[in-house]
Amino acid sequence: MALSCLAAGAVTLDEFKGWIYLVLEQSDEFPDFLIDLIDVTHKHELLSGWRNLIGFWPTSALSPQEKNAVVGIAYARFEAFRHDTIRRGAAISALRESEALRTRFARSFPAISIPDEDRAAGAGAQDRRVSAWWLSGMRTSTPTATRCRSRPH
Repeated sequence: MALSCLAAGAVTLDEFKGWIYLVLEQSDEFPDFLIDLIDVTHKHELLSGWRNLIGFWPTSALSPQEKNAVVGIAYARFEAFRHDTIRRGAAISALRESEALRTRFARSFPAISIPDEDRAAGAGAQDRRVSAWWLSGMRTSTPTATRCRSRPH
């Protein structure tokens, strides 16, 4: 679950490393690759190089509803957070309905509290998707069907 939280933006890289330290402190035996993950300095390096770092890509045991709830945690924690596939309201709703996930999150990240969802979904919180073209840094938007039809051939 910790990697899913990092990938979704619900925790920072430093908080993910805090989870690693917690596992190392509480476990008599642990996979050696956890030690290697402590040296990672960028989230992108970890997520894109995961297979090279540990030799496999772990699968998530989270249900689609729980994955949405993890995104809800990111929305609740970080005001400027935006996600490309699920809107703030839907993610916060999934979080409200996922008490078991909230409990697992609290066990994995005891130093992190999830803010009240009402504040996270609160007044003025924009419920919008961030389109991929904007994230790519392109200066122009993706052409719409109307713009394509109106262009002279």
